[in-house]
Amino acid sequence: MIKWDGLDNAVIGKSTSGQLVYDINKVIHVFMDRDGMDYEEANDFFWFNVEGSRSNDNPDSPVHVFVGEVEELL
Repeated sequence: MIKWDGLDNAVIGKSTSGQLVYDINKVIHVFMDRDGMDYEEANDFFWFNVEGSRSNDNPDSPVHVFVGEVEELL
């Protein structure tokens, strides 16, 4: 399983196939708190550097999810 360094506080579980599951909003807030980024910088950093480096072909790649109520996610 692949684990992102420094993002342990954003892990919310493990998938049934053994991948670590990260809450996207928690990842973004780690960048804001730890690295002093504002929301836009942290969001851009996540999408380009974290999600962008994940490989759908690698079964060990982490899963990134949005967490919230059904109404918020639809």
